[in-house]
Amino acid sequence: MTGGRFILSPEERAVLSDLLSQFIEVLEQGSAADDPALARLSPSVYSDDEDSSREFRRLTEADSIARRQADATVVADALAHADGVSGQHPAVIPLGANTTPAWMRTLAGLRLVLASRLGLAVGGPAPGGVISEPEQNSAVYGIYEWLGYLLEQVVVTGS
Repeated sequence: MTGGRFILSPEERAVLSDLLSQFIEVLEQGSAADDPALARLSPSVYSDDEDSSREFRRLTEADSIARRQADATVVADALAHADGVSGQHPAVIPLGANTTPAWMRTLAGLRLVLASRLGLAVGGPAPGGVISEPEQNSAVYGIYEWLGYLLEQVVVTGS
């Protein structure tokens, strides 16, 4: 990865900072056994053997959560630095070989948690669930889509 940069407005940085603090809180307070959103971050690795998947999750969950927390901290630090430098002006967010993967994993993780909260499954609504038009027009769904846009920007500019 050669790195790149993208621009975030003060409002975008504020929303993303708030989402990051909530994400870190979810990571610190739960486990995949208790929270479907965390389970979404640690999917079953053995689709035909739930016992083996549960054991794998038990062995890897703490490391996975620690990695996600570290990645979220990298992103939060970048946003705090941008706020300190740019204040109430748009800020250039630099991406490099060390930060781009953290941004990608964090934005993808945020989207997975929101997808779980919205009842979205891979490829659409969860089985038996339908995303109504009002839900599609909700602020949370808009944030979910915006995070997808940001992830695309990181992928395009960071590689």
